[in-house]
Parts: sequence; structure tokens; C-alpha cells
Amino acid sequence: MELMDSIYDLKGVGEKVGDKLAKLGIHTLKDMIEHYPREYEDRRKITPISECQLNESNNILAKVCSKPQLTKKGSKVLVSFRVKDETEALMITFFGQAYMKNNFKLGETYLFYGKVKHKYGYHEMESPEYQKVDDGHQLNTVAKITPIYPTTQKLSQKVIRGLIETCLKEVLSGVEDHLPKRIRQQYDLVEKKEALQGIHFPKDSDHFFQARKRLVFEELFMLQLSLYQLKADFAKKLLGVAHQITPELKAFMQTLPFELTGAQKRVMREIVHDMKSTYAMNRLVQGDVGSG
Repeated sequence: MELMDSIYDLKGVGEKVGDKLAKLGIHTLKDMIEHYPREYEDRRKITPISECQLNESNNILAKVCSKPQLTKKGSKVLVSFRVKDETEALMITFFGQAYMKNNFKLGETYLFYGKVKHKYGYHEMESPEYQKVDDGHQLNTVAKITPIYPTTQKLSQKVIRGLIETCLKEVLSGVEDHLPKRIRQQYDLVEKKEALQGIHFPKDSDHFFQARKRLVFEELFMLQLSLYQLKADFAKKLLGVAHQITPELKAFMQTLPFELTGAQKRVMREIVHDMKSTYAMNRLVQGDVGSG
């Protein structure tokens, strides 16, 4: 797949999801991988249920110990079941998501992430994010630094994370690095592919900082390059008068009661060079008050 392919070409994107992505300005696969996280949650730490902080998000590893029950109250539905770890039990609830009843099996172990509250004499976690953990799915692959993205209504973090992960697998190998190798080496920058992987799914804090450093540097580098190009184009359009630099200038310099610094001599050479050309010259003059 190519970077400029439509987002609808990505597996998992139908009409409804595509419309929601469009509201976020995501129309191509390139837009998708450049939809960067707004923050991160460190889910590497697993908290025992007995030590969960109330009214705060907690990451727990627990086993389903009661069969999920579906309760209807008018037009509202509630799916609830108990989970437990080695310290305590906790109630998991999902509102308005009847299909959740079939997503959890008695005896299965999950990693749950959500806000813990105390209701009716017991701890409860409402509509948490979850990931099944078994022998084939090592814990360190799910308990990790998790990206949180700018999103829109009814487009969950889990869905958008999954789409970006799929997108990276499809297009990352074809991403070109526009920064020359010597620039990357000079400023100790990782390759573009590594930066994109690291900004979305960092292995650790250092991985994130290296990725962010590279992407920020590239953005500023390209901006500076564009400004230089605009300046060059502007100078060529506004042709002026080429000045003849006479020997009087050198004679004047020799009459000064002090020796110019190396930087001052360099600037003088640049100004003389610009004045000899027909291109417009832009100079910022800086000095103390009264020095003019």
C-alpha cells in the first residue's frame, strides 16, 4: 500500500469509520500515520485490586470469577461480572453494550484499565479498556506505554490505535527519509521509520524522546528550508541596483581607532557581496540604545 492511498483501502475502515476519520482530517494513509498521540498512559505498572486508587485510573490483572449478566432497565442495558486477583474482587460493568456479555468467559484472565469507584459497598470499574492475557499473549506485550489520540464521538481509543497499528504495518517500509544521513548523524537522530514507530508505540521513555526529537527536528528543518527558498525567490523577483564598492571603504576601515572582530569582518564581507549584486538585501541591525 502507498502513503497517498485512501483511508478506505485500510482493513477495518468502512463508510461509518471513514466518515469519523474524515472529521479528524484523516483521508489518506499518510494522514493516519501522522495523526500523533496527544498524550500517553503508562500501563506497565499493574496495581493489585486492594491497592487501587479510588476515582483514578488503575491497571489491574484479574480473572473473571462470575458469568457476565445482562440486565435491562427500560431501554438501557447493563453487562456486569466480577473479577478477582490475589488480593480482592472487583465488579466490571459496561453500559449500553449488550454484546459485551459474550466477550468474557469464566476463568479467563484480562488486563483491565479504567477508573475505579466505590459503589454499594464494593469496588467497580465502569467500561474499562481490556486485553485478554493468556499463554500465547505475553503480559509485557499488553502492559505498556499506551498512546491516547485526538478522536471524535463514537470512535474509541481502542479502534483508532488498532487502525494506526495496522496502517504502520502496511506502509512503514515504504516511508522515505528526507533528512540526509550526515544530518542525522550530526544531530544524533533516528531514522524516520523508527521515529514514526516510536511516537505511536514507544517501548520506553527514551524511545519516545528519540522519536519526538527526530520529528520535531524534521518539522523545523523543513520550515527553515522553505523560508530559505522563499527568501531566494523573493530576492530574484525584486531586482535592484548593483553598487560599485570603491577603495574609500577600505581606507575608512583603516582609520577606525579599533580592530574589528572576526564576526564584524565576516558581516562586512557579506554586506559588500550583497551590495554588488542586483538582488534585494535584507539585514537586521542590532545594537544598544543610541548606537545608531
